[in-house]
Amino acid sequence: MKKTLIFLLYILLFFVNNNAYSQNIKKHVSWKYSTSKVSESEIDLVFTGTSEKNWHYYTLKDELNPLTITFEKSNDFKKVGNISEFPKPIKEYDSLMSANRSFFEHTGTFKQRVKYLSNKPFAIKGNIEYQACLLDGVCVMEN
Repeated sequence: MKKTLIFLLYILLFFVNNNAYSQNIKKHVSWKYSTSKVSESEIDLVFTGTSEKNWHYYTLKDELNPLTITFEKSNDFKKVGNISEFPKPIKEYDSLMSANRSFFEHTGTFKQRVKYLSNKPFAIKGNIEYQACLLDGVCVMEN
């Protein structure tokens, strides 16, 4: 019984500590979100990422670690077209990784047009996942 109690306490402390650690992970790209009305039934969702000094992050068209933007399914809206990115990202061939890399060194903006399928108010929820790297090559996955 005592061993079981100690084991359960250990597991509890692991999850509490792990949760506290994961909430304190520093992000190297800050994000701002906005909308822009296109018509009575469409808006553009606008996501602008700004990296810290000496950091960059990979874009939608990176061959190894492309940025992804996903949305929770909803009957209240539908995506119209593909996500666009601007300004034009920096593109370089990485001979170490044998891949074409596409990244923003400071600020990049992404737009996704959506069409309303509902007249009631609703929220659009989603996630942005990307890889951010220091100029010396140290990289981290963030979302």
